[in-house]
Amino acid sequence: AAILLMDIAFALAASDDPAGARLAFDEVRLSMRNAGWAASQEGATIWMQLGAVCEADGRWEDAVADYRAARGTLEGVNRLRSRLGIDVLERLGGALVEAGNSESAEEALDAARMTLGSRLRGRRGAELLVKLGEVQVDMDNVDGALQSYGQARAIFEGAGRLQGFEVAVMLADLGALQSSVGEDGLATMLEARRLFEEAGALSTTEGATLLANLGAIRLEDGFFDKAEEDLQAAKRALAQEQSLNSTEGARVLVDLGDALAQLGRFEDAQEAFDASSEILRELNLELSDLAVDVRIKEGEALLLEQRDVDAIDAMGEARDVARQLSARGNWRDSEAGVRAAVGWAAAALGKGVGPPPYRVLWTLDTALARLQSMGLGLTAFCAKVHGQASDACIATDDLAG
Repeated sequence: AAILLMDIAFALAASDDPAGARLAFDEVRLSMRNAGWAASQEGATIWMQLGAVCEADGRWEDAVADYRAARGTLEGVNRLRSRLGIDVLERLGGALVEAGNSESAEEALDAARMTLGSRLRGRRGAELLVKLGEVQVDMDNVDGALQSYGQARAIFEGAGRLQGFEVAVMLADLGALQSSVGEDGLATMLEARRLFEEAGALSTTEGATLLANLGAIRLEDGFFDKAEEDLQAAKRALAQEQSLNSTEGARVLVDLGDALAQLGRFEDAQEAFDASSEILRELNLELSDLAVDVRIKEGEALLLEQRDVDAIDAMGEARDVARQLSARGNWRDSEAGVRAAVGWAAAALGKGVGPPPYRVLWTLDTALARLQSMGLGLTAFCAKVHGQASDACIATDDLAG
């Protein structure tokens, strides 16, 4: 009866009768639950087909329910380790992602990975690992994602299939993750760029993200010419995809302004900062960590231009934004606030303008204490603040003398 009802439901769907098809599919579910033979591999196949129909309609919660029924059926007949079982687990994981349940999606995809076992080293296994890595990124499971992407890369390389758009996206994500944990991700990102170019996809949204990350890394490493080149390319790609008016676009413009300032092109840098601020205004993100960063980078550019008073004002604006972001109105309550306050202190330090040295020293000492409480006491940024505090101590002693 269930198979006959499925045929009727598919016929209704094919005849553009979605309401009738949905009722027929509901009848299939009822029949499945009432039929004793549903506890079989054939029954699991029907549950999976029902889930696929829900997927096509964008009804992700219903798809999850059907795929879970298929999984339970296969577990009941000890067939979850079959090819069908792996299909069910993969589809369940994908549906859970779309339904916003990343934690359960990670469990389902990891179960599929373990079920594949020795068969993991094929293309299917690599693609599964990429899906798992994507979910782990969403879950902030960086170690897990690094492992999944690393395994997928090794499989693609071993099979001579390290090519194509999907692999390029995976390598771009892997390189970004490597950089986020202090590993050298530049080589991986450059490899991703080559694959994007070969696929003619460097101007896609995914290509723009890669270019933005490449530019940020080169900016941090002091390769300002290369950074500007990558960031300009990212800006063009986002504009082509009509995605420049986004938080990613605003971030690209901030980094581009920073690179231009380092190259001494201050007017171009200010234009980039202004464009970033305008995007944030349009997105109602004038009170955001990114808005703080815009003001900090603008202040640093003004320092390079030797416009010390303007730099102090810009850093002060950054601190004010951070203060408004905080629940209690105190810059010490957020990492963005600490960065803004340190920028303000750095701008004021030793310039002979603005606040007195003892106030700068107090700000830096407070920032150091906050960084320690955030678990950031051993970072390069904290070491930089220590050096600034020492300079402020000297300036305070000179003033007292």
